Amino acid sequence: MFATPEIIAAEGIGIGDEIAAIGLFTSFSWQNRHFPIVRIGNLAMLPTERIPVQGFDPMEVYLAEGRSIGGLSGSPVFVRQTINTTVPGTNGKQVPFAGTGPIYFLGLIHGHWNLPVSFEKSIQAEAVNMGISIVVPAHKIGEVLNHPELVEQRKEQDELVAKGKSPSTG
Repeated sequence: MFATPEIIAAEGIGIGDEIAAIGLFTSFSWQNRHFPIVRIGNLAMLPTERIPVQGFDPMEVYLAEGRSIGGLSGSPVFVRQTINTTVPGTNGKQVPFAGTGPIYFLGLIHGHWNLPVSFEKSIQAEAVNMGISIVVPAHKIGEVLNHPELVEQRKEQDELVAKGKSPSTG
């Protein structure tokens, strides 16, 4: 389900494909439980170069127009492949037809670019999104999860569970 560069190329995933980010609505604090919020948008850019990100060295990221709001950092982002084909039209000629394909894990929201300060100070700032979402690619998340040290730690924990011991206490 990870949208690796190979899957992105093979499946034709690209700019304009639909994305969904699932996160926590931090603008309101619930008393008894938290409820997820889903933000829908589109894949805006698949850069081939590292992108400058405020406070960090240039990063390998994707950009998404997901009507970003503050508080979604760390949220998973999924992309739905657009399938383009043709179908017979009313005049017998083939006409273009687009549909939706499989869903892939694109990555995690790192943050977003803010609007210019001069615009943010205006009343109109509340009526628009806060910027383009910065998405850490799924294959980068996979690199972390599959780091040999972490793989070994998971193996040790799995062995403890198989022996009926608590992973936290051994």
